[in-house]
Amino acid sequence: MREVKLGIDSALSSVSEISEALAEQGEASSLVAVNVEKIAQMTDENSTAVASLNDSADHISSLAGNLNSLAQRFHL
Repeated sequence: MREVKLGIDSALSSVSEISEALAEQGEASSLVAVNVEKIAQMTDENSTAVASLNDSADHISSLAGNLNSLAQRFHL
């Protein structure tokens, strides 16, 4: 009977350890999910910033072209 009790105690201990490990993995998975969401948000923000920079570069290029056209009107 003592051996059965020891076996049950050992099984309960193992189940408890597995339960704790699963809880830790659940917490880790939640942290990973939060960080993946943050990365996705940062990627969207970077994409928006790059698009804005591209628009600004196009505008500057257009202004430079206009300035060049105006400068060509002057003859020395």
